[in-house]
Amino acid sequence: MSYVPTAIVEAVAAEKTRGLNFIGYISGHKHEDFLHKPTSDQIDVNITTANPFYGTGNDIGNEGTENPFNIIVVDTRNTMLKIIRGGDANYDIRMRPRKAISFNYSTGDMIAEVK
Repeated sequence: MSYVPTAIVEAVAAEKTRGLNFIGYISGHKHEDFLHKPTSDQIDVNITTANPFYGTGNDIGNEGTENPFNIIVVDTRNTMLKIIRGGDANYDIRMRPRKAISFNYSTGDMIAEVK
């Protein structure tokens, strides 16, 4: 797991008191999704990536290539972080499909996962 350094968490907290509209920290490269809450009002979302060696070798629009990617949507109206997977990013190491996942960034709760 990767955690946000304390100095950054404290700096963001200070800026939030001055009106910063903070959504959350987004990082990647793990081969699993995880959510970490450095504080009660900050979330750190690690978005899974896929190793193309475990994928099918086919992705959207580029047949025969292995380009994993994630599309991240920040829905401020509904306080949702939506992650849509494409290419070989939609398979985990065991070849289970992972098509989409969403979190409520104000509470840190996972809302839905589409496999």
